Amino acid sequence: MSAQDNIQTVKDIYAAFNRGDRSAMTAALAENVELQSEAGANEIPWAGVHHGHSEFMAILDQLAEHVQFDSFEQLDYLASENQVAVVNRMEWTLKKTVRRSASHNSYNCGPSTLPGK
Repeated sequence: MSAQDNIQTVKDIYAAFNRGDRSAMTAALAENVELQSEAGANEIPWAGVHHGHSEFMAILDQLAEHVQFDSFEQLDYLASENQVAVVNRMEWTLKKTVRRSASHNSYNCGPSTLPGK
């Protein structure tokens, strides 16, 4: 796929996340998707390395249990034929403490994320 095709695939995944369409997200991901979140690996239930659609769905379950996303915007995309980097801005509320936070971060959607790679 071209860089533009990869950007569109990732935009579709984020759009599906923002509307809560889990099946559309899964359909757009490679079957052997690998998700890594190193931040807070000992403190955040969804942190760590996860493989495949079932573990992706488990992450979504964890997020739904612990976090309310108040806003989640994708600000920029940088792509090649193998990967897409996305700059995000998000605001969220931790359900347990009702504490609100905001951050900017970036995600790399590499070959193990995009279908056909």
